[in-house]
Amino acid sequence: MVYDNLAGFIQKVPNFVNKASSEMIVYFAYYCLSCESMKQFKTRQIEDCFEALSIKSYSNVAAHLRDHAKGRDSFFIKGKDGYSLQRNLSDRIKKELDEDFEVIVTDEMLPLDILDMAPYYIRRIAKQMNQCFECHLYDATLVMMRKLVETLIIECFERYSIDVTTKIMHGNFII
Repeated sequence: MVYDNLAGFIQKVPNFVNKASSEMIVYFAYYCLSCESMKQFKTRQIEDCFEALSIKSYSNVAAHLRDHAKGRDSFFIKGKDGYSLQRNLSDRIKKELDEDFEVIVTDEMLPLDILDMAPYYIRRIAKQMNQCFECHLYDATLVMMRKLVETLIIECFERYSIDVTTKIMHGNFII
């Protein structure tokens, strides 16, 4: 297993060195799932994290994982190939580490299905506009809306060969 970024990862965790080894297990689990792109992690992979960082391991990692995969307040979900993290805990760690969230796009601002046949860059601008709207970033939404309208105008001019009358000397469009 490769742990090239593990040392860099724990530097992003606030006050990591002062955490109890039982608390570190949760962060190592997050690291395995997010940074190492594993679907599930096993006890050995958590122990490898302790070893890679030269930190004294938790006394019984397997028992800790097993005990915290039961009940209402469980951290882990036991699967057939190992463990994964509860979604709310994963989201909390992601927020704590100040990592980016993928904003779920709805069609509340602009239905994206009307752009199914549009070029990729137009769909991307529309998606970003909807994401800004979902995050209540209304000024950014307007900026993206303007960019989308300008791009669509240019596309129309080029498609119908009207671009000759709309260009300045250096080939830039007047909008």
